[in-house]
Amino acid sequence: MTTCRTFPPASRVDLQLALDEFFAQKHATRRLGLNLPDHPGLEIGIGQLLGASVNLDIGPLQYDDVDVGEALPARCLRRALWLSTAEVAPLAVLVRSSGFSGMLALQVEIAVPGGEAGLKFSEQFFDTLEKDINKGRAYRGKVISLEGVSDHGGGRTGVVKGSPASPSLPPGCHTSRKNHSLT
Repeated sequence: MTTCRTFPPASRVDLQLALDEFFAQKHATRRLGLNLPDHPGLEIGIGQLLGASVNLDIGPLQYDDVDVGEALPARCLRRALWLSTAEVAPLAVLVRSSGFSGMLALQVEIAVPGGEAGLKFSEQFFDTLEKDINKGRAYRGKVISLEGVSDHGGGRTGVVKGSPASPSLPPGCHTSRKNHSLT
């Protein structure tokens, strides 16, 4: 049985942190990089991985650097497959970027054995991920400037500043901005 959930691009770093924490608690975990040499832009699911219709290479993990206002950017996986075990049995988790209508979304797909135990585990897995993502750790306490900066694809993006807050902001802004998230 597989279940897939889509997350907005602004949660990418927090999603990576949540996945890293989840799998740090699992002992027998393998993380694999996936490359599609015949179709580099094609995004696949676990069902296609199990079938023989896709030419797939297991290769090195590929990361994107994401600016979070720190000295070093956060490293987020582009496409990866985790193989592990849980209380119910073996599990596989596939993370991939998916573009539609010019927007990039993040998809997480989990495969577990069918039945009530597998269904319950997959629901708990996504609940845990969403709770961790909603903590907003990657950008908490940072000033996000929405000034236009060109990205490499010709689009516009924002800039994250590492300072906790601008001293010129009114005192109430420091606490009130903590309660807003980017989505």
